[in-house]
Amino acid sequence: QAGPSGVATPIPAPLGPAGSPGRKIIKDGNLTIEVADLRQALSRLEATAVQLGGYVLETNTYGAESDRTEATVRFAVPADRFETALQQVRQLATRLVAEQVSGTDVTQEYVDLQSEIANLEVTRARLRRLMEDARTVEEALQVNAQLMSIEGEIAQRKGRLQYLSQRSAYSTITVTLSGPKPKPTVTP
Repeated sequence: QAGPSGVATPIPAPLGPAGSPGRKIIKDGNLTIEVADLRQALSRLEATAVQLGGYVLETNTYGAESDRTEATVRFAVPADRFETALQQVRQLATRLVAEQVSGTDVTQEYVDLQSEIANLEVTRARLRRLMEDARTVEEALQVNAQLMSIEGEIAQRKGRLQYLSQRSAYSTITVTLSGPKPKPTVTP
């Protein structure tokens, strides 16, 4: 739709209650757990990520030279499977040491970016018409410079929009695992 000034005024999609399909929520989880068998737990975490339609982003193992090996796994799962993934991580634990879950609602930023892109595209179309009507090389160069600037702004906003869309579609879970505590050695 065009407003009184001829500028497009997109009508954003209606926003439902939090958690509805129209919302863009970025979810993250951080868990610290103790497990009976570190290698088996790592393998099960990786399988869980894939089984739920996600993927492993990063795995680090450290402390191999000490008495207690630890690891960190960061994986992404589809946002609608976030709670299922958290539950499966908890089931691996012999002890849940810590858990933090957060969500960031980026719906408003997403809608704002869509509006900005629509308005910039209208401006780009006007500049293209001005370019066709330019009478001198100098006019054409000035319009072209503005056109390039607008196209850069559109690309930047579309990139951010794509990032928000992808980031809200997949939730990230970071799990820090530690193997069993070593049993103290009794010396006579």
